[in-house]
Amino acid sequence: MDQIFLNYPEAFLLLPQFKTFVIGETLYHEIGHHIHQLHEPGYRSNKEEVADQWKEKLLQVFLVQRYWYLAKVVKAYASLIHLTVLRLKRSARPSKIDGAQA
Repeated sequence: MDQIFLNYPEAFLLLPQFKTFVIGETLYHEIGHHIHQLHEPGYRSNKEEVADQWKEKLLQVFLVQRYWYLAKVVKAYASLIHLTVLRLKRSARPSKIDGAQA
């Protein structure tokens, strides 16, 4: 438990939502192992991958229920980033006129 936060900057840990996410990643990964063992028994060579798949499903459900209001903020921010990247790509491309002169 004391190792969960080691790979993250302390500034991020000031946000309760971020701390919840980090703890949820570890918790739901371990729960994924139990779900695999109880509900999908059998040999699989990639047990960690199965646990990670369950982690993603469970964490997504939890975060949507708990932080539903953040989805709108993230979506708006993602749209803004996408538009900015598109504009930067357009401005970085050489124009056809410049290519013809070279």
